[in-house]
Amino acid sequence: MKRYHLSKKRVRELIEIVGAKYPGIARMLKPGAVEEAVIGDVKVIIANRIPTLIVLPDDTMIPALHVLLKYPEAMEGIPRLVVDRGATPFIARGADVMAPGVRDIPVGFGKGDVVLVLVEGYTKPICVGRALYSSDEIRSMRRGKVVKNLHYIGDKLWNTLRGLG
Repeated sequence: MKRYHLSKKRVRELIEIVGAKYPGIARMLKPGAVEEAVIGDVKVIIANRIPTLIVLPDDTMIPALHVLLKYPEAMEGIPRLVVDRGATPFIARGADVMAPGVRDIPVGFGKGDVVLVLVEGYTKPICVGRALYSSDEIRSMRRGKVVKNLHYIGDKLWNTLRGLG
């Protein structure tokens, strides 16, 4: 694994890019306290010794669950989807989110957007995924996959990032 500090200029650029999509996370990025780690074909942005953003091989930037669980304010501006408790063990083992398990969609989102998946009755996410349909389409669906699971608690990346702090 390669790990290095980002220049102040690069951090400012990153804040601009991240600010539009993840304002809560952008506020956590401070010049001088941001590193980048390369783990295989994935890049991880580390802010204040906490894995904060994951850059996937297709350049999709998603929030790391580590920062979302430690700092709930980092979830600001990120669309969510609430699933029933029965879906939890499957999603926690990497399964995609299926339409029958969706209980609520508090804020609208588009197809392809990054969404947080929360369990009914809880305020912390169990996975970060990519919407396969818009929120309006998901509301009317009765079956099928609706969110692709990209990063979940206990996945290989989660376990690798635990030691980066």
